[in-house]
Amino acid sequence: MIFERKKYLDELIAGRGNGLVKIITGVRRCGKSFLLFDIWHNWLLEHGVTDSHIIEIQLDDFRNRRLRKPDALLDYIDSKVLNEAIAIVQPPTDKGKRLKIFYMTQASTKPPTFVVFVNDKELFHFSYERYLINQLRKEFGLVGTPVRIIVREKNEKDL
Repeated sequence: MIFERKKYLDELIAGRGNGLVKIITGVRRCGKSFLLFDIWHNWLLEHGVTDSHIIEIQLDDFRNRRLRKPDALLDYIDSKVLNEAIAIVQPPTDKGKRLKIFYMTQASTKPPTFVVFVNDKELFHFSYERYLINQLRKEFGLVGTPVRIIVREKNEKDL
């Protein structure tokens, strides 16, 4: 028998798009995973969200133990967004030298500020910055919100 869990689904729907991470808590074996990984996941797919825009993490899985720390979880989500953006539009090149983006982390929330670590700041063209800002806006529901990107140079060997 499957319980619909309409009340809980309605609460998730009401909070959709508010920019907050959804955390579901409850006693063991009460159906949290089913609610998130089946009911909510299917609802999102039915309402136009693609699978690649849904990040599901089971924090009780030993392999994800480091993500129990909020900063590590945020860095993981940022890196997924960054890697997807890079896969869609490759970083620019200049005279045969390609911009390498090592990682990105969120430094502040008001306004949302992201620090991007690259091999050469000069290769980080403003048009690619605009592209990344638009990807962050789309991914995190920040339409109309000013988003800042700070570019920092880092040597590959220092990583």
